[in-house]
Formats: sequence, structure tokens, C-alpha cells
Amino acid sequence: MKSRIILVWLCILYFSAHSQTWSEPVTIFSGGNNETPDFTIDKNGNIHSVCAHKIQTNYWKIFYSKSNDNGLTWSATEDISLNNNLWMYNPKIVADSNNILYVSYDYNTGDPNNTIILIKKYDGVQWSNPDTVSTGLPGSMHSRLAIDNNNKLYCFWYNGISGGKIFYRTLENGIWSVITQPYTGNNEHFFLNNIVVDNMNNLHCVGAHHYAGQNGYDDRAIYFNFINGIWSNFTELSNNTTWEGLDIALDASDLPSITWGQYTSDSIPPNQGTFVASFNGSSWSTPQLLVEDHPEEQAIAIDQYNKKYVIDIEKTPTGYQQVSYTNSMNIWFGEIIQQNNYGCYYHKIILRDNKLHLQYSKVDTIIWQNGYLVFTSIQISNYNITTEISDYYNSNLHLSILPNPFSNLTLINFEITSLANVQVKILNLKGQLVNILVNENKAPGKYSINWEGNDLNGKKVSPGLYLVRLQVGRHMVTRSVILVQ
Repeated sequence: MKSRIILVWLCILYFSAHSQTWSEPVTIFSGGNNETPDFTIDKNGNIHSVCAHKIQTNYWKIFYSKSNDNGLTWSATEDISLNNNLWMYNPKIVADSNNILYVSYDYNTGDPNNTIILIKKYDGVQWSNPDTVSTGLPGSMHSRLAIDNNNKLYCFWYNGISGGKIFYRTLENGIWSVITQPYTGNNEHFFLNNIVVDNMNNLHCVGAHHYAGQNGYDDRAIYFNFINGIWSNFTELSNNTTWEGLDIALDASDLPSITWGQYTSDSIPPNQGTFVASFNGSSWSTPQLLVEDHPEEQAIAIDQYNKKYVIDIEKTPTGYQQVSYTNSMNIWFGEIIQQNNYGCYYHKIILRDNKLHLQYSKVDTIIWQNGYLVFTSIQISNYNITTEISDYYNSNLHLSILPNPFSNLTLINFEITSLANVQVKILNLKGQLVNILVNENKAPGKYSINWEGNDLNGKKVSPGLYLVRLQVGRHMVTRSVILVQ
């Protein structure tokens, strides 16, 4: 089994009761099943959101709503696809410098061999009739939109019938370009997850790739770009199967950072982790592991001070928790945004005017009635960025696990500098509770807790990889420990 041996004193976590926290979520779309949301913020600060809404099996519409007050209130839901029977899915939305909106979506998702990409424009008064972008390429889906500083629109999509390739067209001055395929590669698979545009109108992309003779279990996270009209070779960033996340953001110097989820062990089931890598202008950093606890749905943003923010959803013994990780002085710490029964998905973060906006789909209820019925709402939260050092560094927490690996006993050492509720739990790789070592209020000080590799009933657990989760108030860190025979 491959695993990561944890560094001693693995992190320092800074937090304060007076520091900024994520706002309470506001619901944009609700009632029934709402999925694959996307949003954009126009030049006037108005937020525009779209999602796919299920009417019945194989019959979905694209809904739109708008907020003029930073996401506090939203306009009535508007059906912009106006279809009567087919499955519309995976909408994407962007706004140009004139606040004109473009929305792309998959048409006829219920018939994958005949899916096409449609796009509609909103000029502030009415929605246009849809344009077919993927002309002559049935089986096109998973569109992605980007718009540069000169209002040149890029529409990318994936086509499985062609062997798993990326295609795109551009729209300038109302005229669509010919269809272009940036990467051919015989029997190679390319998938584009996200695109960002820099100040020089270059495109920076993150996606997944596997070679001929491989399959989805061999997918790796890749970075590639389109600079001065030339597509680069791709750089492979992950060293194991990449399943979730795959998001990209640019710092103040237009240098990219990427987050993704990948396997961290070959165990059954395999463990997963959230990773981040950054480009310094000449090379990519060694990927940093933020958390190992089956995290999914990674998203990233970088503020004007080059502080990174990574969002994911992680399993807990009783459900899921949505976590925001922030780096400072090359150290990562986490804050729980919310906990719920079923999780949050399709995370997207946009930074605007010193505020992070986070949109996602939250699973509210799952019931069984001759099959699963899923009820999901689209929600948005925000986070005000502060530059005051005192907001981040009022107190600190230290954690170490020694020895690691261990056979009979390991010491979990931690220190807190303010009165807080402290939990130390042992989890297995499925996120299930194995043992609770601490669950009480503790005064400032240093503490050492023994774990002898036993469960809640005192029974010795099987050798393998386990997770130690330390939570102090809303802040937490999760890392692995190895029990050997």
C-alpha cells in the first residue's frame, strides 16, 4: 500500500473568534432537483446564476435568476431553455464588458449519441434564440465558456464519439469561427474542466487526460494554455487517478494554481486527498496535500494578496462537511463552512471586490419511493477578505503524531491557546467513526492523547491507514496515521 508518512508538527492553524467567517447560505433555486449550477458577476456587480432543473425523468429545463444586492435576494426563476420534453443540462454562463450574458448548455442529454451544444445571449432585454455551436458533431456535451478582455467568447465542449476530445469555437462581432480541435492524439482522451483568462487574453486550462490503451482509471490532472494563438503541450500534475475537483485560478501576476482530488493509496477502498500545485513562472511546485478524507468537488480562488482559498466536501461519521482551506506563510488551515447529511456539490468560487462568492448545489433530502428521489437546492455564501494580520493570527494550534507508522501505541500531541471545544477522532478510509479520543472543552495548554489502535469497544482494529481528525471549534485538520502489525 502506498501512503504518505505524516511530517512531524504537520501544521499550524490560526484562527480567532473575531475573524471573518462564511456567511449563512442564501437559496437561489429550490423545489425538486436542481443540479449543475454556474454563475457569473457582471461589471456592475450583479450576480447571474443558472442551473438545470428536473421536471421528470429525461426532461430538464435551464433556469436563470439574478441578484442586484450581492446575493442577498434573487429574482423570480426564469425558464430560459423553453423546451417541452427533452433533457437540458450542464449550463455555463459568462458576462462581457457590456453586461451581455451568454449561456451554453447540453441539449438532449437523455440521448448521449445525439447531444449537441446550444448557446443563448441576453442583451438586457430579452434572450435570443439558441445557436447550435457543435454543428456536425453529435455526442457533444460538457460545454465550458470563457470570455476575454476584448469580449471574444470561447465555447469549448467534449465529444465522446470522436474518442474523447476537446473542441471549441469563438464568437467575435457576432460571427462564429470554424470548429477547432486543439489536441488530436490517436486514441488519447482529453477533458477540459475549467478555463481562466489572464490580463493578456491568454487562456489557462485544467483538465484530465489518459493515453491510448488506458481508461478513466488512468486519468491524470493536466495543465495547458493558449498563449499568443498557440496551444501548449500539456503538463501532467497528478501522480495517481484523478477523480474530482480540477479547478484553476490565477494570482496577481497571472500565474496559475490548480486544485484536484486524487487517490493517495492503493488500499481497498482507496483513500483520496485534496491537492494544490502552483506555477512560479518556470516550473510547477510539488503538489501539496491539504486533507485525506475522501474529499470531493474541489474549487480554488486566489485573492489580490496571493492568498489561496480551496473548498471541498468531506465525509464525516454522520454525513458531510463543507470545508474552506486557506494558506498563509505556506501553511494550510481549514474552517468548516457547514455540516449536513448529504453533501454539497458543483462548487464554484468567484472573487470580486474583496469578497469571495461560493455557489454550490446542496442535497437537501433523499427519499425512497419506487426509486430514489433527490431534492437539491442551489445556494450561495460569501466571505469578506480582510488584510488585518490580527484577524488571522490571534491564537494557534499545533498537532503531531508520533510514531507514525506505529504498531502498539502512538501519541497524538496538540496545543491550543484559548478555551475551546476540542474533538479528536479516528476514522477509517470510508469516513466511518472508529474511535473518539477527545470530545470536551479544554483550557489553553499542551495535550497528549494515546491511541493503541483500538475502536470504541476497545477492540484492536486491522492494520492499515486511518485518519486522525482534530477539530477545535469550527477549525479542523485531518491527516493519516498508519497502523502496522
